[in-house]
Amino acid sequence: MKFITTLGTLVIATVSAFAYADQDTVPPTTPYSYAMKLDVAKVIAMDEPDSATCQVIVAYMTYSTTAGSVQRISYRKFAQSCNFQN
Repeated sequence: MKFITTLGTLVIATVSAFAYADQDTVPPTTPYSYAMKLDVAKVIAMDEPDSATCQVIVAYMTYSTTAGSVQRISYRKFAQSCNFQN
């Protein structure tokens, strides 16, 4: 019984450590400008806030470069709800 309790505690501690470490890996956001030269090797995530109305919003793209560093940019776009409204 002690083994199962110890193992459970170890698993929870390990998962908590990974969750905490993941929060620190979000790079600072750079606003996109048309003149920027992007070196995108792989898109990691594309995020945007939910919007019930058709409006311009700020969206984010997190990507890795060919050198392996992780970058994040913000840009303005129409919300997804604009695709469903006439």
